[in-house]
Amino acid sequence: MNTGYRKLLETLNAQCQQAASGVLHLYTVQNHYGRIGLVCGEINHVSLHTARSMTALPLLLNAAISSHRFEAGAGLPPMNDLLDTPDILAMLGCKELQPQTPPPAVAAVPEWQPPAPALAAAPQRQSVSAIELGIIEAELYRELGPMASSLVQECLPHADSALTLATALADQLMPSSGESYLARVTTLLRAVNTW
Repeated sequence: MNTGYRKLLETLNAQCQQAASGVLHLYTVQNHYGRIGLVCGEINHVSLHTARSMTALPLLLNAAISSHRFEAGAGLPPMNDLLDTPDILAMLGCKELQPQTPPPAVAAVPEWQPPAPALAAAPQRQSVSAIELGIIEAELYRELGPMASSLVQECLPHADSALTLATALADQLMPSSGESYLARVTTLLRAVNTW
């Protein structure tokens, strides 16, 4: 494993563990450009030179990396056919970076206590998945640039689904931009069959 590739894996592994969102930009010694997109620590996009998604992973594994940098808060469109993040990290060799440690000690089981009386049951909210959030934020970035992330975070607590979040964000834009944004997001969300 060359030094540049090892440093890339260390950065990728750290960003995943910190549940970071952004884009890891990389260059090979052949001056090929690649990107790895993260949303809340989950890998949602991988590309290297002209290869994308799963076809880019073997190329990345054998690449001699000359430099890389992480751009926090940036977004890329999600790729549906990627493996889960732990599988991608294992495929790229991140397990080789971590020293073998003994398993953690088993914690003592707390003594049983009767459940507390239930207060008025709050309605269960449908959460917005990381993939949905990545789509919504990436498309809003096309309209607003870096302001997109803060606007999404402002509207997220009030949304009970990806569609209501996208609608609330579209209402914040100029009418023609809002309609275009909502149409793009709706199409992308349907494509990933998330709602």
